[in-house]
Amino acid sequence: FDEAKAVLRAGFEERLIGAKVVVTMGELRSLQVRVTGDVVKPGVYTVGALTTLVDALLATGGVKYTGSLRDIQVKRSGKLLTRFDLYDLLLHGDASADVSLQHNDVIFVPPIGDIVYVGGEVQRPGIYELRGETRLGQVLDLAGGLTASASLQDSIIERVIPGQYRTLVSLRGGVPLKQTVIGGDFLRILPVDDTLDAVVMLSGHAKRPGGYQLRAGMRVSALVP
Repeated sequence: FDEAKAVLRAGFEERLIGAKVVVTMGELRSLQVRVTGDVVKPGVYTVGALTTLVDALLATGGVKYTGSLRDIQVKRSGKLLTRFDLYDLLLHGDASADVSLQHNDVIFVPPIGDIVYVGGEVQRPGIYELRGETRLGQVLDLAGGLTASASLQDSIIERVIPGQYRTLVSLRGGVPLKQTVIGGDFLRILPVDDTLDAVVMLSGHAKRPGGYQLRAGMRVSALVP
């Protein structure tokens, strides 16, 4: 608005010599939107004319833990206007799909979809909602990727076969990142083996006992000094 005032003032004063221009801004109109579904505070809210979908969700308390973050819907005049995936904003900072609201719009948050549990050696352990067919690599991206100490080949997926039994899916061999993940899976990313390789240990009455790198042809006479 400050930039607009300057542009308008300069334009008028160039064309109308001696004129003094004052630019003011009237109060923004308000509009009503209805927030429903699995949200913290459902109801009808009066918001500013420049309010977007994300603004309205924040102002009304947000999504409940039972609500979907990946299929937030905006309905206008009884028709579906858009589906918004909040993960794009939360995980990637992408708000391009956010939409401006109009009077009488309805924001609907459906129940949460299939979820996967991710624990162990990842940057962001937690519970993540799936959207359509999902590969292991995509789930790891949601969790921020592996830590430096992760061993994907030694990791497992704990899986429930609906109505039957529990089982384990090993990630050893093949291409684990292309492994299909389904709702209810518990992905356990295990650490590498806690041992040192290609190391010799010096102990006893030495000034600096401890581990040293083993080099080809290395002798005791080279280590002790």
